[in-house]
Amino acid sequence: MINDALYDINAETGVLCSLIQNPNLMTYSDALLPNYFYKKENGVIYWAIQQLWQNSSDKIDEFNITMQVNSNESCKNIINSFDKNFIQTLVEKAGYVARDNKEEYKNLANIVISLNFKRELYNKLTTFTNECLKKQVGFDEINLSIRNEIDDLASRYITQDKIPMYNQMVYQIWDRIVSRRDPETGVYGLPSKFEVFKPYFTYQPGELVIVAARRKNGKSVFGMNELMHMLKKGIPCVLLDTEMNNDLWTTRALSYLTKIEENRIKSGSYSASEELMIKDALDWLHHQNFERVYDPQWTMDKVYTTARVLKNKMNFQFLIHDYIKITDEKTISTSEQYNILGNWCNLLKNDIAGGLDVPVLSFAQLNRFDKIADSDKIERYASTGIKWSKKTPKEIQSDGAQCGNYKANIMFNRLGDDMDEDEYIDFVFDKKSLSIDVSKQQHKEKVPDFMKSK
Repeated sequence: MINDALYDINAETGVLCSLIQNPNLMTYSDALLPNYFYKKENGVIYWAIQQLWQNSSDKIDEFNITMQVNSNESCKNIINSFDKNFIQTLVEKAGYVARDNKEEYKNLANIVISLNFKRELYNKLTTFTNECLKKQVGFDEINLSIRNEIDDLASRYITQDKIPMYNQMVYQIWDRIVSRRDPETGVYGLPSKFEVFKPYFTYQPGELVIVAARRKNGKSVFGMNELMHMLKKGIPCVLLDTEMNNDLWTTRALSYLTKIEENRIKSGSYSASEELMIKDALDWLHHQNFERVYDPQWTMDKVYTTARVLKNKMNFQFLIHDYIKITDEKTISTSEQYNILGNWCNLLKNDIAGGLDVPVLSFAQLNRFDKIADSDKIERYASTGIKWSKKTPKEIQSDGAQCGNYKANIMFNRLGDDMDEDEYIDFVFDKKSLSIDVSKQQHKEKVPDFMKSK
């Protein structure tokens, strides 16, 4: 009989009850597999919940768990041979046993993983002990056996699985690179709506693009223009919004799609033909593979969990996060605020873009000095940084009104060409229709007098 120090039924039950109450905790236990549970019936329930979560089931209850278990004859027999009321009993006590704190859940999951490792190691060491007692087994034979068995065991518990060998993956990597090209144009990644950005960047899986602007200077509208461009290309998208509730965002989206002013859409001051345009736009939005989640108090945990769940649910290929900000500036110092902004960029670049293998577009606010707070950390994580700003009356006069009213400067870049600090691209931002377009005429670079030919 196995030593009771090598299993913990309370930890196993805690994991299951926590997932019944909050299946999104599954995002924090990738390394936990159904066969790691000491009790086979617990492993079956974990498998059932895992399947339901992966299939985006809205509810983890007795009925759904039972249906999932019964879909596999082997799993069904395990539960029936143990206790036919096991699922009902587990669901009933879930509320009392569950842990809603992710750290407590991760601790329970790690206990189950650790104890399974110990059980496997204990069994292998027992085998080695028996081999040592056999006179006919020589040193070389048992030494090789120990090394192979222990190496295999250890490798299965390093970051969930064996460390993949690069040379074995190189053709798979190349196929993935080729698949991300546009077969007609050869462009790698997802091109921006604004083709003028093509020499500088495309939205590439694993990369983060940051657009920085002063408050009320059209960050959200920039995001909407890119979002609508992607949806029209048939690309599944997600928007995680801190700024606009569903009503406000919808009227703005309708204004963008129909070119009818937003205030007229809100007030109903539109013609019969315009009403048909609005209905067509609503129908178009209804049929898009698109999810928008509004929360003015996003936390890093919420963003990570939501992105993971939606990736599993709809396999989105482009994510917009609007925008990076501190929600409680009064209670923390400036240096702490800078650290939080850096941590947000780390989350978006490494956990979301890198972890889910998708491009991410996010936004940051420029301060009164036209700088991003703690820009060093943001530059460390972001792949491309764009400064988006409204032209001053003097700049409009100097460039010419035909060169637009907004400008974009590539502040830093790891995905393409660079731009000097005084260089910029001219844009036209029509606030009535919420559309942004590259200006058909670009300003001419000013040549200092001392550089002009005599």
